Amino acid sequence: MAHEMPEWFIPKYKDEYKLRSEQKTRRLEGLAEEGGMFIGDDCFFPRLGQSETTRSSRMQELVHNQLPLDFVKVAAEPEFVNFTIWDPDIKKLNISMAGAFAGASVRAVNRARDRQHVDALAAAALSGVTNTKGVNETITTIGSYSVTATLELIAQAVVELGTSELFEGEDVAIIAPFKVRMQNSLDPYYAQAGELKGNRPWDDLMWRSYERLPGNGTAGEGWLAGGATGVDLFVHAKSAVMTVQNDDDTEINERLGSRMGNMYGRWFQSASAVVEPKGVIRVRSKLDFALLRAAMRTTAA
Repeated sequence: MAHEMPEWFIPKYKDEYKLRSEQKTRRLEGLAEEGGMFIGDDCFFPRLGQSETTRSSRMQELVHNQLPLDFVKVAAEPEFVNFTIWDPDIKKLNISMAGAFAGASVRAVNRARDRQHVDALAAAALSGVTNTKGVNETITTIGSYSVTATLELIAQAVVELGTSELFEGEDVAIIAPFKVRMQNSLDPYYAQAGELKGNRPWDDLMWRSYERLPGNGTAGEGWLAGGATGVDLFVHAKSAVMTVQNDDDTEINERLGSRMGNMYGRWFQSASAVVEPKGVIRVRSKLDFALLRAAMRTTAA
């Protein structure tokens, strides 16, 4: 346990952490279905495939036409965020410091959960989706690292999803770098008044910007590192990706005698995985670009 910490500091940190985690949503919050089961450090997500009704009056036939069920297995490593307070600094702690440390912890946990979501999409794009029977399926990829992803290309990705009735009426999200999202928002047709306004298919997408998407960098980077010139965008149905957390975040509260300090923070274990490859479309795009279309007038001269 911590040594000579103010009696109020750790309870205050815990209260502030809980409050701030309830108030601050993740950047990619709500884009995946909750579910899954932990067995040790492995997580198993159910994969149901496309379900159809069965016409039969015989119970035996109904049994043989059951919904196909399998699992996608993912290893879930624990994630930690902790702070070490050196003994001379203990006297500098106050109420606002407890809030600052709690806020930093919440942001770290949220970034980790978002990273897991994107890592799951990137893994499916790289290696496909393998179930526990060893069957592997790949996701669909469109676009090119040498051409900027336009609204037309994004619309094509949505049409690709629509070819399977498995995702009828579902929430569909697109995860794109802020720069690409800004580029598309500057498209004159996007902002044009008139018949298009209020009847634009891309308005139904849940647009989320995330800067550290994969791409064609030397280590798979999709931002300006490793010589990256292209980036992956992902359009996916909500049920195609699943996530689960093993119970709640757990408190870290230990004395580090060799360092003459106290360590405290949080740790958790969670995992995300693509369970239905038909529900994910990877859109390759050029990373840097100029305005796609010349500005156009939307009112009379």
